[in-house]
Amino acid sequence: MTVVAKSITWGLQNTDTAGLRNSCKDNTTGNRLRGDIAGTLEEVSGLDRTRAEGFADDFVGGFAKVRDIHEFQAQERKLRQRLKDLEPNIARRLQAIFQGSSGKSANEVSSLIDKHGKPIKSALDYGAGDGSVGAELKKKRPGLTKVGGADIMPPSQTQIPVTKIEPGANLPFAEGEFDAAFVINLLHHITDKDEQLKIIEQLERVVNSGLYVVETTKTDAADSQGRTLAADYFSNRIFRPIAFGTDDIPVPGTFRTEAEWNEVFEGKGFDVLHSDTSSGADRKNMATPHSRFVLGKKPQNHHISRTKWIPDPNQFGFGEFKAPPLASRREQLKSLHGGGYTPKLGKD
Repeated sequence: MTVVAKSITWGLQNTDTAGLRNSCKDNTTGNRLRGDIAGTLEEVSGLDRTRAEGFADDFVGGFAKVRDIHEFQAQERKLRQRLKDLEPNIARRLQAIFQGSSGKSANEVSSLIDKHGKPIKSALDYGAGDGSVGAELKKKRPGLTKVGGADIMPPSQTQIPVTKIEPGANLPFAEGEFDAAFVINLLHHITDKDEQLKIIEQLERVVNSGLYVVETTKTDAADSQGRTLAADYFSNRIFRPIAFGTDDIPVPGTFRTEAEWNEVFEGKGFDVLHSDTSSGADRKNMATPHSRFVLGKKPQNHHISRTKWIPDPNQFGFGEFKAPPLASRREQLKSLHGGGYTPKLGKD
């Protein structure tokens, strides 16, 4: 068992440092990262191209050489300080960007609720932080009368009631306590993919209608994992500590593709009513794929999957049998969820 010194923060302990180092060492990915970082710094920090490229070289070259987690920590602290020296006003610039993201996230969740087409009077924000997204969402949707939050490290001051939860523990809410829940760019910060599954199971238990997810994803491109990891690292372990002085967000690299998430959701009690992926991010030069999902909770007595239709044995008097044509199952899904969407069932 490896013992990590207490001086290493929890966020860094649970960051995929080996993955980032390997991405920086790879010539092709490393060169792309240089361009990604330099372009982002020009756009966000106001640095000119020469200084931005110099910082990008230091980032890629420095992390390619680190040998252990202590050197990694020293390198990231050095880079944060260098960026503050290059642009003294960068902390205020970054604060404005991060704080402005709450309204954008609320708009995105609201649009997913509209796609679902179900009346939502109560919702849970899983990974709520200070609850700013939930508070903005409540302002936008007058019919949403109850918004609660859950977080493993809620701040002392929150904009909605946020319940502190323990990693891996069951959510302290009753079955079906909320009409729906939403999760914004959180699942890829969960350090274990099995733990991601447990979270989905718990959310399925406490909602009675749907789940709305916005998540950083990867694609099937060879360098997608490395570039997505670097962008996520840069945002959460370089930019965010400069803006807020916090150093507690892990970047474990537990990304999935849109298709992989669809499989997860369908296996954990939800029908995928809508999903899409775009590369649009606030920083266009380090844009990572982002996927959006509208998930309807499967009715208790039925299960529809990509391969099989399992009826209620008590209703029909028999068990599992081969699936009918996909077109038929699409109509079944529409009747169960109320229509207004295209079920993700593939092609006949």
